[in-house]
Amino acid sequence: MNFCLTIHDYARNVLESIQFAYYITVFISVFWFMDAVGQEDKFLPAIYNISEISEIPSKEIYSVFKDSKGNIWFCSDAGVTKFDGFYYKTYTEEDGLINNVIFRIYEDAKGRIWFLSLSPKLCYYEDGKITEYRNNEVIKSLSRGFYGVHSEIYVGRQDTLYFSLKGIGLYKISPSGIATSLHPGDKTIQVFRVDNNYLTSVRVMPNREAVSKGEKRWEFPIFLGNEVGQNMIGVCDPSTGYQAQDIKYKGQNYFVIGGQIFSSHGVVHGVEGVIALSVDPIQKNIVWLGTRKGLMKGKIIDNIFVLDSSSLEGVLVTGICWDDENSGWFSTLYEGVYYCNSFNLEVAYRGNSPLSEAVTSITEVDNVLYYTSEHSCFQFNGNPDFRIKMRSATRVTHWNKQLIVTGAPSVEKQDENILHMVYGRGIKVRGDYLYAVNSRVLRLNLKNLQKDTLYDGTRDVSDSREGFLRCVEVLPDGRVVVGGPMGLSIIGDKLEENFYGTRSLGLDVSDVLYDKTWGLIVGTVNKGVYIFNDKGKPLIIDERNGLASYRVRCLSVSNDGILFFGTNKGLNYVLPNSTKVHLISKNSGLGNNEVSALFVKGEFVNFGTAIGLYRIRLKHLLDERSKNEIPVYLDYLLSDRKKLDISEGQIRLKYGFDVLRLRLRVNNYSNWFKKKYQYRLNPQDEWIEVSSPEIILYRPVGEMNIEVRYLNKNNVWSKPYFLINVKVDLPIWLQGYFWLFIFLLGIGGIVLILRRTQKRSRQELELKNELLSLEQRMHSARMNPHFIFNVLNSIQGFMLFNETEKAEEYLVKFSTLMRSILDNSGAGQIYLFDEIEIVERYLELEQLRGNDSFEYEVVCQSELSNYLIPTMLIQPFVENAVLHGVDGRKKGKILVKFEFQVDYAIKVIVFNNQEISEAQKRKLETENSSNAVGITKARLNNYARLTGSSLFNVSVTDQLEGQMGTSVVLVIPILDMKD
Repeated sequence: MNFCLTIHDYARNVLESIQFAYYITVFISVFWFMDAVGQEDKFLPAIYNISEISEIPSKEIYSVFKDSKGNIWFCSDAGVTKFDGFYYKTYTEEDGLINNVIFRIYEDAKGRIWFLSLSPKLCYYEDGKITEYRNNEVIKSLSRGFYGVHSEIYVGRQDTLYFSLKGIGLYKISPSGIATSLHPGDKTIQVFRVDNNYLTSVRVMPNREAVSKGEKRWEFPIFLGNEVGQNMIGVCDPSTGYQAQDIKYKGQNYFVIGGQIFSSHGVVHGVEGVIALSVDPIQKNIVWLGTRKGLMKGKIIDNIFVLDSSSLEGVLVTGICWDDENSGWFSTLYEGVYYCNSFNLEVAYRGNSPLSEAVTSITEVDNVLYYTSEHSCFQFNGNPDFRIKMRSATRVTHWNKQLIVTGAPSVEKQDENILHMVYGRGIKVRGDYLYAVNSRVLRLNLKNLQKDTLYDGTRDVSDSREGFLRCVEVLPDGRVVVGGPMGLSIIGDKLEENFYGTRSLGLDVSDVLYDKTWGLIVGTVNKGVYIFNDKGKPLIIDERNGLASYRVRCLSVSNDGILFFGTNKGLNYVLPNSTKVHLISKNSGLGNNEVSALFVKGEFVNFGTAIGLYRIRLKHLLDERSKNEIPVYLDYLLSDRKKLDISEGQIRLKYGFDVLRLRLRVNNYSNWFKKKYQYRLNPQDEWIEVSSPEIILYRPVGEMNIEVRYLNKNNVWSKPYFLINVKVDLPIWLQGYFWLFIFLLGIGGIVLILRRTQKRSRQELELKNELLSLEQRMHSARMNPHFIFNVLNSIQGFMLFNETEKAEEYLVKFSTLMRSILDNSGAGQIYLFDEIEIVERYLELEQLRGNDSFEYEVVCQSELSNYLIPTMLIQPFVENAVLHGVDGRKKGKILVKFEFQVDYAIKVIVFNNQEISEAQKRKLETENSSNAVGITKARLNNYARLTGSSLFNVSVTDQLEGQMGTSVVLVIPILDMKD
């Protein structure tokens, strides 16, 4: 009992000491914070809400988490959303979640993403799908109806699960489902963290005295280690929540329970209502707190939180995480997700709101910023009530410690520190002189306020644009340069136009600046930036260097040699010894890309936009050169929807698939508004641009070493990243040796065809020559047959016996026959009706000469008469039929019949009713080139060889249609047909 009282008294003394220190610390911190808040003008990190441009389904975000692969997860009351820099994917109960209300995420050593939800049951994400924890029934039996609002888990490498839940305590669950109690719950809260086997367990007990007074406060006995050790008591706000969060800060473990920060040294004073805490990824001595009243940045010194700055005032910040670019993500309970690309970019605040004026010019006097907006001049970080109203558009600059404001009707010195001057579109102080331009060029001696007009553009100008000037600069040799729509001009005794050929180049000049390192820098509203020096051709900065817009409005150069130019698409800058343009725009946190004013001094570049004032540290811009880029990974590779193994970095495929689809993973979160990607199949190929991190190749062939790059927030392409080596086996018809074989085969075929053609042509020529020779011989044979002598003898006989009429008739018919023979003997072909006429006249003559010793018949189908056939093929056989078929023993009969054989042949039958002897038959069948029959057979053989047909021939039979006699059958070619 005494031991318990001693412990109780000791705890009370410790509690009173802690409370006393706490109140003193809170008083000091609050006094310091109120003093800081009294400074109404301040620069704060440019943090902006991305909920409107994202696909997160709810603005009630309980936490934000970055996994080991660089993906950002958002836990909300509408499920959990995964974001990889381009694609959003929201998982709900339909996808396997236990509950749509997800509070926090835990990632185990195997990369599985566990979801802690309103339900005590668990599920995890792995390989693109959500799986329910196999021992959920064990957790359900342990929870006894308690919700999972205040739960914690830890998963060991062997899948041992440590699980705690408010009201049930801490348990260890083996992979087989055996539960072991590690710490009882007694219906309060049990929270733990495992860090290198270091277990933190907290049990919350009500402070009866505080509860009796109506205060919502609880006491924290905190046990560090696996066994009860130190017992620290802190104050808790139950409405804040009990989720434990821990950090390693300056070698010490800190964690949050119930809105209070604790460490092994005790309670951290100076702040309450803490929900999330995190260490700055770059400045390791800075800690960030997400609280019920906003986002705080500061340091912990001797267990006291010292505030440096605060943002998102009045917003309940529930979570903090950092991506691979060290950009900050802040989840809130009711306003969605905030994002900060660079904490070095800061926006000007007046009170709790950012400035909203359109800033047109900026300067600084005695560490106080002055800026103009339309017809007024304001102070920043000085007197917030300071304001100078002018009659016309206002510009501001300074000389020594004197503020110079344009827009007054005349030069007027209001007091020792402020000088009013007439309106000037462009003003510049060089030495002790102020130069101002509008339609005139004025020079003011700032020592005695003597004013000179160097040029009057309202007189003697042929083009109204010549009198419109925007900017002025003084060269090292004292010459004054002015610029406007007509380019640059030198002010001297007269206006020297087309300086550096700017009028010929068509430059519409908006600002001009001389720098001893860069040279004469000319900003234009139509062609980007031109830099002239003594090195020859001007250096042109345009879209080829990464310039986002040609419309340049203002120029400036820092002492470090960084060239700045403001455009309507953001603040551009070029680092020394480079021509690559970097960009600060909405991607970096600007509320508006219309940059219209620049002022560089000290460690900051201050610039004005259409809706406010910003600044960024020059050191940050120089450090960008050594900043690592976000790498590109191949998420998956599909061949016709079949997922392929890409673990080896190379893959070989068979030819025959249609589509190869590659999905990239580029955790480039900083480029929100202009995402672009490029790929090439081999390093020597041209880049191909796509608008999403997906590459689709249709029926690729050969070997590919695929590389990709992406457009980052500065509007600069990243370095190329190798993805994978893909080899697609070529089919045999796409192989080189196959086409070589086809080529050689084709050459061989052509040679063979040519040789065969030549051979055939030679053979045809030989056959035609032989045919011609045979035809000539046929002519000779036809011109000297024995029937001519017989006819002449017959005519002579008719005349001896005074049968003059018969002789005359006979002679007329013979002359007609001879004329027909002579007319057709010169041609190689004859119409069938002409050949039939010759045959009929011949038979008629023979019949007259033989005193009608035989009768004849010529039969031909009328449609055959117009065909062309070779000459002198039929008559020799008709003559032979007369010679051997009329012997006087019986009435002779001769039949000549023409029949259609096929499309290109005619069958001719020459029949007589006299039987032929075997000797005569053999004579007919035997080729003999010495007589007409032999010549005819030879000619038919040649025609058969020319046409490749075996139809053309001569045959002899001893009957025709059952009638005995001698029948000679000829199959002769059809050469053509008469029209």
